[in-house]
Amino acid sequence: MFALFSVSTVTFVVHIHMIIRCLASRNTDLLVHAFNTYVRPLLEYNSVVWSPYLKSDIELIQKVQRRFTKRLKGFSELSYDDRLKLLNLERLEIRRLRFDLLCCYKIIFGHRARIDREAFFELRIRVAQEVILTNSLNTSVR
Repeated sequence: MFALFSVSTVTFVVHIHMIIRCLASRNTDLLVHAFNTYVRPLLEYNSVVWSPYLKSDIELIQKVQRRFTKRLKGFSELSYDDRLKLLNLERLEIRRLRFDLLCCYKIIFGHRARIDREAFFELRIRVAQEVILTNSLNTSVR
């Protein structure tokens, strides 16, 4: 059993260090679960509103997960993509994109009652038209 204190002055790297240090077990599944429970929500909090667009900011946020996965026993020599695949994790950038798409869907289809979709989107409905091809053969012989 362990406790993590949420203090605004504590950085993500300190959270990761506390998770790894406080858990007596080196069970990878348990550590990943602790990361997903305590650190990732902080990284993804309200990401639809503040989602970073600068490459440096995206990399800075991704660096937290990259460092965590590298510190796990037996994963330090693997590439970042291989570590994510083995741990069944996704890049945080992909998760933010999914959250953005989900939010757009909810706004467009009225699942966000207090948000006026016309303020965000101009919807143009296109009706599929049947295309009729006519056979126009030139019957004149030269």
